[in-house]
Amino acid sequence: MQAVIPYIEKLIAIARSKNIPVIFTKIFNDSKELTTPGKRRYLKWIEMGEDPMVGPKEGTFGADFYQLMPEAEDITIIKYDWSAFSGKDSTKVDRSAAYM
Repeated sequence: MQAVIPYIEKLIAIARSKNIPVIFTKIFNDSKELTTPGKRRYLKWIEMGEDPMVGPKEGTFGADFYQLMPEAEDITIIKYDWSAFSGKDSTKVDRSAAYM
C-alpha cells in the first residue's frame, strides 16, 4: 500500500495544478446513518453472523486521513455507508464536475 502513495501524490498535484477537483472520502461506522440499501446489507450481514461495520468509528484510531491530506480547496465527503459516491453527499461531486 505504501508503494502507491508517491504516485497518488503526483496525480493529486497534477489535478490541483489543472484546477481539477480532488475528492477525499472518509467512511465511518454508524448504523444510525445508513441509507436504505445500507440498512438491508447491515441486517443481512448480522443474519449471517458477520460484522457489518466497514470502517472505524468517527474520532477513533484509524478514522483520520493517513499521509495523503486534503487541502482547503479539496472536497471531503464523510460517509456512514458502503458507497462513497451515493446519497446526499454525491451533490458535492456533481457540483465539482461542473468545473471540468
